[in-house]
Amino acid sequence: MVSPTPNVLSAMDMGPFRRFVQLYRLSIMQLTIRRPIATFWAYSVASLAGCTAILAFAGAAGLILGVLDVGDEAAHRIPFDSPALAGIALVLIVGVPMTATAWLAISGDPRAATAAIGSGLLLVAWIAVQIAIIKELSLLQPSFVTVGVLLEMFGLARQREWWPSGNSDPNE
Repeated sequence: MVSPTPNVLSAMDMGPFRRFVQLYRLSIMQLTIRRPIATFWAYSVASLAGCTAILAFAGAAGLILGVLDVGDEAAHRIPFDSPALAGIALVLIVGVPMTATAWLAISGDPRAATAAIGSGLLLVAWIAVQIAIIKELSLLQPSFVTVGVLLEMFGLARQREWWPSGNSDPNE
């Protein structure tokens, strides 16, 4: 079969052909541009939240089991002088929300952006309260504030559509 030349194409009815070309371009655009960006967003949020959740659970286990020593002064500043209570609070305030955020992001749930914002805010609030109560500064605290702010930024970017979701029509 001979491929059509431009003259033959101009003589043909271009309606269905143009629609095919348009659909083809849209599918290629979604596969090559939208999907990797959306996948990068999901993997970034899931990585940040997942690693934070793992570290929160490990820190909580250390506090509850008494493996991590917070020091005598800091232990007296913790409510009820109980590092185990601090470990339980760490699980509930940081570990569980970060786990949920990682799960929602990796599964492609549209609520992942809201979860990223919420868990990022909770992490920053946890660090602020930790500094206020314990009155000691650690190298981990600014690091986790940075992670919290990054999660908030990723969530806001997706929620306000500064970051493409990969599910929308590129012609919108």
